[in-house]
Amino acid sequence: LEDAQRRREIRKLAAMPANPVTAMAEVPPPSRESPAPVAAAAASPSGDEALCAAVLAELRINIRGRAAPDLARILGASPERVEEACALLSARGQAVRRGLKYFVA
Repeated sequence: LEDAQRRREIRKLAAMPANPVTAMAEVPPPSRESPAPVAAAAASPSGDEALCAAVLAELRINIRGRAAPDLARILGASPERVEEACALLSARGQAVRRGLKYFVA
């Protein structure tokens, strides 16, 4: 693309809202015999959706990608939580890891 058209497209992409996946996997119906599996199934394995949305927004802003430690510093979250959020976004197909950096898919 020409430089002017490329810049317009980049601005359009940066202005797009983040649409995090919020649907959870189906939880099996509760069993009347043992309440313990129900409590385990009700736990959320998907991580922090707010952090995922913030990471995705930051990745959309930065065309050249961001490394996980940079994202942790910018967002004020622990590096472990940011790595988990990036892994979740990668699993959803919303982010891609290339080398040390993450990019919007």
